[in-house]
Amino acid sequence: KLFIKPSSAIIGPGEAVKLPTVSNALDWELELAIVIGKKGRDIPVAKARDYIAGYSVINDISARSMQWGVKDRKPTEWEGFFDWLNGKWGDGFAAWGPWITTTDEVSPDPNKLEMTLKVNDKVWQHGSTSDMIFSPEEIIAFASRFMTMEPGDVIAGGTLDGTGDAAGVYLKAGDVMSGVVGN
Repeated sequence: KLFIKPSSAIIGPGEAVKLPTVSNALDWELELAIVIGKKGRDIPVAKARDYIAGYSVINDISARSMQWGVKDRKPTEWEGFFDWLNGKWGDGFAAWGPWITTTDEVSPDPNKLEMTLKVNDKVWQHGSTSDMIFSPEEIIAFASRFMTMEPGDVIAGGTLDGTGDAAGVYLKAGDVMSGVVGN
C-alpha cells in the first residue's frame, strides 16, 4: 500500500502526538525514512540510490479504528479501506528526525540497518531494514512510475513486526515512544 500524508502530520522529536477524538486505538509503526534528493520519474531500481539524499527514522502513527460519531452510519466494505486511510492522516501522525543521515554515511548497504522502537522503555519493535518487504530502491522505482519524486519528499519504508495493534495495546496519554534506525 502506498499513501500520502499531509504536511500537518509531520512532527519532530520530543513533540507530543495529539490523541484524536475519533479513535481510541492509536498505534506505532517504526519505519526507515527515505529522503529524496533529486527530481525523477520512472526511476529504474538500478538507479534509485542516485535519487536518495539520505535516511532518517519515522514513526508512522496510525489510528486503527475510527468512530466518526455520524448518526445512522452504516459502514460498507469500502469504508473499511477509507477508515484505514483516514487513520494515517492525523495531525502529528508522522514523527520523524531529528536528523538525516546522508547516503555516504550509510555505507555500503541501507538494507541492513538495525531498527528499534520502544514505548515507555519497553522494546516493541526490533529488527532490520533487511526485514522490509521492499527495498528503498524498489519503493522508489514503484512510486516514481505514477508520481514525480521531488527533492525533500520523504518515503516511509514499511514497518516491522511488533505494532501495538497486533497485541491489542494502544497509545494513551503520557506514553513515550522512541525509535532508532542505524547500527
